[in-house]
Amino acid sequence: MLSAFQSILGFLGLRSLPPGTGPGGLSHSSSMANTAGMDHQHNIASDGLKLLWSSLGLQSESPAGPYGRDNVRNRDILVVSIDFEGLQSIMAATTVSQGQLGIAVLDTRDLSTSLPSSPPIESMITTYNFVTGLPLYCATAARRFLFGETIPIFKQEMLEKLESIIPRTRDIILVGHGFQGDQQVLRYLNFDLQKSILSILDTGKIAREVLASSGSLRDILTRLGCPFAQLHSAGNDANFTPRALLLLAVKSYIGQTLRQETQRTLDLLKGIAQSRIPHQPHFNARAFAEKLMRLQMSREKQAKSLDTTRQESTRVGPAARRAAQGVVVRRNIARAVRADRMSARKLKERQESDEAERARMAAQGVVERQKIARAERAARRAAQKDNKKQELTREERAAITTARKDPILRLLF
Repeated sequence: MLSAFQSILGFLGLRSLPPGTGPGGLSHSSSMANTAGMDHQHNIASDGLKLLWSSLGLQSESPAGPYGRDNVRNRDILVVSIDFEGLQSIMAATTVSQGQLGIAVLDTRDLSTSLPSSPPIESMITTYNFVTGLPLYCATAARRFLFGETIPIFKQEMLEKLESIIPRTRDIILVGHGFQGDQQVLRYLNFDLQKSILSILDTGKIAREVLASSGSLRDILTRLGCPFAQLHSAGNDANFTPRALLLLAVKSYIGQTLRQETQRTLDLLKGIAQSRIPHQPHFNARAFAEKLMRLQMSREKQAKSLDTTRQESTRVGPAARRAAQGVVVRRNIARAVRADRMSARKLKERQESDEAERARMAAQGVVERQKIARAERAARRAAQKDNKKQELTREERAAITTARKDPILRLLF
């Protein structure tokens, strides 16, 4: 069996497959539901996935290698990275859950058609960030996300967002880092891990094969020389995980003699992985608060569209709860806006205080220099007086010596 990393090389088109095998290493007559390397429990690939049909159509670098020289032309795989923040809160049976869902999608069609008319490499990984929870938590998560706009949702909408972004008509490879926890949340949300999913790859396990050791996502990105920022934001982590995956594929080829086509592909993968990170956008607290308000209002409208009989039978309790929830949400939004203003005011006060302190230190430095100059002048004057005293003493001694030699003046001594 191939290792997990050999599988990822397969779907990137850096290894070709044996004749007669399809995606996942299955024969053409095999069902995609029996994807190799994954059992019915949807385990993460560990000891090697059955070969995936190459998405880039590259030949094996070794003509006599175990996979021959078949040029695979299937380039229709989606690499989907998923990351959750606040896993326990999302899976908890509570009314209010605080968590984030990050999704990043790399379409291998873009890799195979990367011509001047293709999307720029900075936009080849499309990233989404969804957040649920109290307004202050949502505002903090939105402020940290680097790759676009954070969308506030209810926890019950997470599965809907996943299904709307991930097309089940395409072959999909799921990617994550330390993916066991994220996999638990996907099961909790009733996300189908079998339909159109070829395999699940964990960059931590692949890093152990390429780098001889694993570690946190931060450690792996640092060792690979991949730019990153604001980790532990679901959308950011979802974006940086496939970047790490591509760089691991590139690193596995170091020291090999490559065909020109393979080298071009590796250069493209490296360019995508090391493309610049967008500058952190200015966070508009008021605009985000308005989004939260619209979200709450949409939920209230959905509640009003219930069957009339059901509304009448449960009118008093739910209506009161919705009204109370609306008040709480508005209070929380106002509190978040005030907190944002207060943090801006504190930042301004801190900057002014720092400037005043620097001015005080500068003034104090002038005073100290003046004191030092006065002390130096006093020391010079004292030294001059001492020199004069010493000269006077020498003159007196010379006069006494002369007087002692004189017979008349000697009588005075």
